[in-house]
Amino acid sequence: MAKAKTAKPPKPVKAKKEKPVKAKKEKVPKQPKSAKPRAPKVKRDKVKSDLYTVILMLTFFALAAACVLLYLNNAWHATHM
Repeated sequence: MAKAKTAKPPKPVKAKKEKPVKAKKEKVPKQPKSAKPRAPKVKRDKVKSDLYTVILMLTFFALAAACVLLYLNNAWHATHM
């Protein structure tokens, strides 16, 4: 025969423990930093890039002049042999 199910009594509700509330510390406002006078960085970068551009142009013109002089030298020697 099948056993009859008996109703279980409800479980007692446990009371939750309350955690103590900690007092929040007040934040001290930060003092503004004093502005330090500095030279603008953009100007220094601009001078640096201009310097590299001038060096690049001088190198190009030196190579072009060397090629022209070699061509003229070779042409002169070819005609006077």
